[in-house]
Amino acid sequence: MDIEATIEDLEAQAYFASIGSPASSQGSGVVLRVHFNSAEAQISYLSWPLLGRDFIAGFDAKSVLNKPTWQLIPFSAVQSIEGNVESNALFASELLESRLLGSRICIRHISGGPTSSGILTAVMGDLLSLQLASSQVIHFPFSSLRILVVEKLNGSNPNWA
Repeated sequence: MDIEATIEDLEAQAYFASIGSPASSQGSGVVLRVHFNSAEAQISYLSWPLLGRDFIAGFDAKSVLNKPTWQLIPFSAVQSIEGNVESNALFASELLESRLLGSRICIRHISGGPTSSGILTAVMGDLLSLQLASSQVIHFPFSSLRILVVEKLNGSNPNWA
């Protein structure tokens, strides 16, 4: 599966998940159970999953307030994945750079601590740049992330047209 076809499929899944009711979108497609590498034995349930070369992503199947959030989880934060999903050759950096630049994201770190929320301004290999509300730009290695949550897509990104 090539990158453009994968991204188009992801866009279609996001569109249909956003217009359907949570009950109908949770009941369709595959739901995966993702176990995190942590002492707390935390689990995430992802619907409409996308399995890349270095990540698993999808909509949070347990979202509250009928507003599903799209999450990306690096393999470095994953202990195991339960369920079947087709994999593809897409790297997280390719997906983030081509589709999520300018989007508001929230980053939770493997080490714990406070989350970081801001605008994704650049992807340079394994390094993500995030502009905080204070206009300060900070950089995170992708491998240090526990989970990346998309809070708001950048509607002006030409790749979403």
